[in-house]
Amino acid sequence: MAESYRALTRVYRPSSFEDIVAQEHVSNTLKNAIEHDRLAHAYMFCGPRGVGKTTMARVLARTINHVDGSVDGEQLNQTLNITEIDAASNNKVEDVHSLRESVRIPPQNGRYKVYIIDEVHMLSKAAFNALLKTLEEPPAHVVFIFATTEPHKVLPTILSRVQRFDFRRIETDEIVSRLSVIAQKEGITIDQESLHLIAKRADGALRDALSLMDQAVAFCGTSITYSAILEAFHAVDVEDLFLFSGCLGTGHAADALVRFQELMQDGIDIQEFLGSMTQHFRHIYLAKDERTVPYIEATQDTLQRYLEAAKALSSEDALRGIHLVNQAQMHVREARQPRIQVEVLIAKLAHMTPSSELAALKSQLSGAKKKRLNTAPPAEPPKPTASPKPPSAPPPPPPKSTTAIGPVPKLFGENGEVASSKTTASPSIGSGDSFTPLPLQTIQDQWMQWVSDLNGTVSRFLSLQLQKTVITNYKEDSLELRVDSEFGVKMIEEHDATLREWLKQHLGHKPKLKVQVDPSLMAPASTRDPFEAFKEIQQKDPVVAELVKRFGAELKQ
Repeated sequence: MAESYRALTRVYRPSSFEDIVAQEHVSNTLKNAIEHDRLAHAYMFCGPRGVGKTTMARVLARTINHVDGSVDGEQLNQTLNITEIDAASNNKVEDVHSLRESVRIPPQNGRYKVYIIDEVHMLSKAAFNALLKTLEEPPAHVVFIFATTEPHKVLPTILSRVQRFDFRRIETDEIVSRLSVIAQKEGITIDQESLHLIAKRADGALRDALSLMDQAVAFCGTSITYSAILEAFHAVDVEDLFLFSGCLGTGHAADALVRFQELMQDGIDIQEFLGSMTQHFRHIYLAKDERTVPYIEATQDTLQRYLEAAKALSSEDALRGIHLVNQAQMHVREARQPRIQVEVLIAKLAHMTPSSELAALKSQLSGAKKKRLNTAPPAEPPKPTASPKPPSAPPPPPPKSTTAIGPVPKLFGENGEVASSKTTASPSIGSGDSFTPLPLQTIQDQWMQWVSDLNGTVSRFLSLQLQKTVITNYKEDSLELRVDSEFGVKMIEEHDATLREWLKQHLGHKPKLKVQVDPSLMAPASTRDPFEAFKEIQQKDPVVAELVKRFGAELKQ
C-alpha cells in the first residue's frame, strides 16, 4: 500500500453544503442564515452516527470564515479561528474554564471564532453549568456548534440556548447512489446487488458505507462481485433467505436444515442470520400492498422476487414468520446451544399450518355450530282457539308425568326416612312452583352433562368454571357450590340470575346459589406440571388451541 493512501471516508468528506447527502433541510437553512446575516451564536446538530453532523459543522465553519478549499476538513482544527473539542475526553469543569478564557480573544483573521464540540452530551453536569453563562451571552465574534448522537442527555438549560437541527437517517438508495459515484471515480467495478448489500449493512450511515467499501476493496480488489462480498462480510445470501421462507408450511425442512449447517460451517453469525430472516419476512409482508412496496430496500430484480413470493404467502403467514424468528432471537441470547434454537425455528416454519387451512377449518367449525343451533327442535306452535262450549264437569286431573333415567331412585330425608317411593331423575313441574326435588347424588352425576348443554349460550370462561365446580349440598331452596378460587366465586355471583334460570330447567325451581372457596380443590403449585396444565387448557379451550397452532405460542420456561 502506498504511503499516501487515505481512507475513502477521509478522501470524500464533503467540503461544501452541496456535497452533503440527504440533509438539505439543514444545509438550506444555514445557507439562508449566512446570506441574510442572521447567524445564531450556538447550534446543536443531533442525529444517528455517520449522517454528517461533524461534517456539517466543519462546512459551516469553513464557509463563514472563508477558508480556502485546499485546506482539508481535518486540518481546520489547526487554523487559529476554528477549534474542535472532543467532549468525551475533555468533559471536566477545568476544560470549560479554559474554553471560557479563549473565547475572550478575538479572531486573528476572519470574522468568527468557531468552537465545534463533538459528543457534547459527554460533558459533566458541572461542566454544562460552567458553560451556561458563556453560551447565553457569548462575544459577538463566537459561534458554538455542538454535535451529539444523544440529545436527551443534554441539559434542558443548554438546549434552550441553541438552535437545534435533527439530521435524518440516510436512505439506502441515497447511499447506493453516492457509492456508485465514488466507485466510478476510484475505478472500482461493482454490481448493484453488492452496493445494496453495503448500503443495508451501513444502516443509514454514509461513513459506515464508505468504510465497508474500503473493506470490500481490500478483500476483492477493484473488481467486486456479489459472491466475494458475501464471503468478506459473512452475510446471508438472498437466495438462502428465499430457500428458508420457501419451506414455510410445506412440512419439508431437510433442505433448509442442510443449508443452515453449511452456513454455520462458513462462520455465519446466528444473530446476523436471524436479523436477515426478520428483514426478509418484513419485505414479503410489505410486498403484499403496492403502497408499502417502496419501503423494500432491494434491487429491481430482488424486488420482483419479493412480489412473487408475496403472492404465494399470506399476510398472516408472513407475520407468523416474523413472530417465530423474533422468538428465536430472544431464546438464542440465553441458550447454551443457540444452533439448536435455529434448527427448531426452521422445523416450526416447515410444519406450520398455513393460515388458509386454519381459516377453512374455522369456517367448517362455525358452519357446524350454526347447523346444530338451527336443527334444535322448534317451539310447539300455539293450539288453535276452540269455539266456546257449554260448561261441563271439570276433567279429572292428569297423572303426573315422569321421565325416569334408569331405575327409579329413592329420595331420603335428613333423618334417612324414605320421602317418596316414586322419585324421578328429572323434575316433574306441576302448576305454579310445585316440583319434586332431585337427590343430591343425581345432581352430582348429571352436573357435567347439564354444563355441556350450556356451550354456546354462555362465555367459555363461565362454562370452564362450572366444570370445575363441586356440588356439596342441595335443599329445596338452595344449592351449595364449592370452587377453587375467589375468582370463581365472583364469576358465579355475577351470573347468578342466568344460572338460576338455567337450573330451573333441571330442578323445577330457581334455588339460591351459595358459593364458597374450597382450598382442597386447589392443585399444589409444587406438584402441578405447568406444561401439563397448558396442554390441558388447549384441550379444553379450542380458542387457545387455535392460537397455539396459528402463532406458534408456547409456555415460557
